Amino acid sequence: MPEPKVTVLIDTYNYGCFIEEAIESVLSQEFPKERMEILVVDDGSTDDTADRVKKYGSKIQYFRKENGGQASAFNFGFSHSRGDIICFLDADDYWLPNKLRRVVEAFENGPAGMVSNNYELSAPDLDGNIKCNLNLVSGNVAQNLETLLRYENFPTSCLAFRRETLNRLFPIPEAIRIQADAFFAFLAIFIAPVLALPETLTIYRIHSGNLYSAAARTTPDKERRINLMWKIILPEMRLWLQRNGFNTRKGMIRIFLDERTLYQHYVEFSVDPPTRFKSFCHVLLYNRAHRGRQSWKLTVMNYFLALAA
Repeated sequence: MPEPKVTVLIDTYNYGCFIEEAIESVLSQEFPKERMEILVVDDGSTDDTADRVKKYGSKIQYFRKENGGQASAFNFGFSHSRGDIICFLDADDYWLPNKLRRVVEAFENGPAGMVSNNYELSAPDLDGNIKCNLNLVSGNVAQNLETLLRYENFPTSCLAFRRETLNRLFPIPEAIRIQADAFFAFLAIFIAPVLALPETLTIYRIHSGNLYSAAARTTPDKERRINLMWKIILPEMRLWLQRNGFNTRKGMIRIFLDERTLYQHYVEFSVDPPTRFKSFCHVLLYNRAHRGRQSWKLTVMNYFLALAA
């Protein structure tokens, strides 16, 4: 059986100051160079990105396209990839040397359609890196409500997929200009088992340009952009599930989508305080999503609070 060929897909937009470290972290992997290809998709950068990547020559494949957002860059890169395993890396992040080796081993030793890994936060004003401990949920996540609700989306640079899994998801809607990884990482669990590796293999860089990170400094404008994207991502996720035979109006799928909608509400309310009617609808949705996991007394109280709102 031939060994899998790996595609490393680096998406970038005006990250010339970081792109070299990202590329170097891939070139220094403890993994055979002949078994991987490195694709850098430049989504219309106006900085010196192109000049900085020239020195790598044939070691990478550099593509520059008109600016279209993250989903557009991912679609472009995936259409030009040849690997059986696709690993994503944002240009402002970088990998530790054993990343590819561990990820490929995980795919070779099990049926996972997606492999994710733990990561650390790095920033100039941090005293060393900070390890992030997300819920490490593995297996057939979508078959159990508890694991389905514990599942979290890891950052782009922590995600790797079998090609056959992404074939079910790509091309992704190009209206998703940011957080495009959330679309296919949340839906991959409905296609195949997933595996979350506990070791730190990725360094997520915190800087002033971060748009989406719980640890990055945020602004009302950033929050509004994130909220806008979730208003696009959620309907697209629902549509994909419906097209692939999932009933989105009942059972675990409905609860899963309700939880994602509640998250979108939290983002929206942080920048636009809700009206009384929105508060009422939010509490009703919360009650519906949690009804099977809370006491009847709490359910009654929540309905009372919804009316009071």
